[in-house]
Amino acid sequence: MVIAEAFQPGHSEPIPPDLDFRLVFFTLPRRISCEHTRDRRTALASPTRPPDTTRQGLASELAAIRETRARYTADCTLGGPPSVEAPMVERESQLMAQIARRDATKYTDGRVYTRHGSPIDATAVFTGDEVVEFLCGFARGSTGTVRD
Repeated sequence: MVIAEAFQPGHSEPIPPDLDFRLVFFTLPRRISCEHTRDRRTALASPTRPPDTTRQGLASELAAIRETRARYTADCTLGGPPSVEAPMVERESQLMAQIARRDATKYTDGRVYTRHGSPIDATAVFTGDEVVEFLCGFARGSTGTVRD
C-alpha cells in the first residue's frame, strides 16, 4: 500500500512476483490515464477533494497522542499504572475511526483507476471505518473474494 500526493512512475511499474497487488491512495484528487497502469494488479484510488482542516486537526491530535504514548512507554521512570495509558489508547482508536470515515467519504465519491478502466466500484470499497475494511473491499472488488 502506497500513500502519495502525486503520481510517480514507480506506482505503475510491474509488481514483483512475491507481491499480490499494489494499492496507491492519492491524498489529492488526480486523473490517471489507464496507460500509466502497466500491471493489472495495481489499483490507484483518487479522492474527490483534498483533506479538509477538520481531518488535518484529527491527524495532528492522533500524531500527538502517538508521540506521547511512545515517550510514556519508552521512559521507564514514567511507568505508572496501565489505567493512565488506557484513555490515550481509546482516544487513538476513536480518532483513527473518525479519520477513516472522513477518508471513506472522499474516496467513495472518487475514482479507482486500474489497467483496463475501473471494474472496482469505489462505493463498494470504501465502507466501514477501518482501513482494513477498505483493503478487503479492494480485494473483493478486483477478484470477487477476499484472500487472507
